[in-house]
Amino acid sequence: MIDFHNHILPGVDDGATSIEMSIEMLKVAQKQGITDIVSTVHYQHPKMDGKNTDFQFIKHEADKLQKIINNNKINIKIHISAEVFFLPNLTKIIDNPLVTIGNGKFMLIEFQTRSLPPNYLSELYKLQNKGVTPIIAHPERYVPIQNNLDLAQDWNRRG
Repeated sequence: MIDFHNHILPGVDDGATSIEMSIEMLKVAQKQGITDIVSTVHYQHPKMDGKNTDFQFIKHEADKLQKIINNNKINIKIHISAEVFFLPNLTKIIDNPLVTIGNGKFMLIEFQTRSLPPNYLSELYKLQNKGVTPIIAHPERYVPIQNNLDLAQDWNRRG
């Protein structure tokens, strides 16, 4: 089983705050049958101002954690990607290896919770035209979806 959206890297974003917390999270994940975790670091989100989201830095942090995991006999493989905060630049950043999952086939996208940007559908369509499938992170948190489930059904129909 794959955990597709996790903030497991210690001290990188608002997820695990220490290596001890990461190890505890991983032990629970292993007990649940998880074999792979995609660490989805917040990317271009205002809460990440001043924090390093460079691919090489994130890869280094993931490699450090993987070594600790292996030494602790936890049978989980860490993969890296991002939870991309929606800005109208998604097609401009797809070459960054951090922002897509599965060799560039998917992008996990997060919106502000209170409203959806007026141009978001056209941006998602442009992304699809580039061969990247948008995956909307935690749609249940978005007030427009809470008020109108037809929006989520429309996203599903659009692929």
